[in-house]
Amino acid sequence: MKQNPWIETVIPIEHYNLRSYLPKIRRCKIDLILGSSFKPDLGCAQIANALNLPLFWRMALHPKHLGRKKAPLKPAAVNDIVRTIGMLSDKIITVSDYLKKLFVGQGFEAHTIYNGCDQHLFRQNTFERTLFRSKVGLLQNEIGIGLVANYHPSKNHACLIHALSLLHSKNSRFKTYFIGDAFRSKMLSCQKEAKELVRRYQLQSNIFFLGFQESMSVIYNGLDVIVFPFIDEGCSNALLEAMACQKIVVANGSGSFPEIITHGKEGLIVPADSPEILSKALRTVVENQSDFSAMGAKARERVIRQFSLGRMIRNYKKFFLKNCSNAFLFLFCWSFYNFGLCHLFVSARSVVWKRSDVSHLSSDFLCSFFTDKI
Repeated sequence: MKQNPWIETVIPIEHYNLRSYLPKIRRCKIDLILGSSFKPDLGCAQIANALNLPLFWRMALHPKHLGRKKAPLKPAAVNDIVRTIGMLSDKIITVSDYLKKLFVGQGFEAHTIYNGCDQHLFRQNTFERTLFRSKVGLLQNEIGIGLVANYHPSKNHACLIHALSLLHSKNSRFKTYFIGDAFRSKMLSCQKEAKELVRRYQLQSNIFFLGFQESMSVIYNGLDVIVFPFIDEGCSNALLEAMACQKIVVANGSGSFPEIITHGKEGLIVPADSPEILSKALRTVVENQSDFSAMGAKARERVIRQFSLGRMIRNYKKFFLKNCSNAFLFLFCWSFYNFGLCHLFVSARSVVWKRSDVSHLSSDFLCSFFTDKI
């Protein structure tokens, strides 16, 4: 692999004190560096260049949402990010065709590998449904609506709150639960705005903020409808999990949602950022819930057929082994976004962690990259 002197103009190697990591990486005999997100992984690009290693880039977020401010990045900045990733990378992986088009439009080759859901963990469960509803006081004759996401501006909590205010004026037989955390300044700001909107519309008895939750299958099973008003979503894991639990899903028409859901078959697609139409869709579901029960079963079938965890692992295995000369693959993870992906592929002696906060990672799938059991 020919070294790329252009990288030094993007970020100097001293910026992340990367030189201290180079000897350690050399000792691990790593064959490939996997990048993700953008700013944190310019360091990955520098290491790949310094060690003459191939760099693969996995893109799971739309570049417009990589900025530090609440407002999305402007198109010119998005194009710059796409071009930079394209110029740095040997291979580009995207989690949806929606994101793939960004790179293809700039003349770069990209490969789509969708996220996967563990259909054995996320499935319909009557006990979990009863457990959740009794815990939060959700009556059997009430409709439970949920939004599962952190408070990033792209998750568009405000759109759902506006829609629920319109729904409440015509039907109060519902309760809505926001599940997710805020751990950065712009997320904390969005969370604060969401709570203020709830107070403004006097929906405190209908909308509840549950924060971060560990047992997500209990959450999905306890609810009836899961809403995804997200903007420019790459490939929502929450959507796949809700579908696997046979929930009625109502999603925004932007991003990758139309790739995963067929409107009227596995769920409902509504125009992007349209509270009025979203409210009408929710009202239809709330008032005619039994008519939509078949959607849940079809949604689970689609997840098992096209978006299972096993299928995702096999696709990554096929991709990496096709594009690498070695039978066994060793990765260097730099970004947090890769932690969940990396433990699917690497052996314990092959990875160098920059952070120490990955001890909680499950090792259930550690060796699955080398087996065909999943």
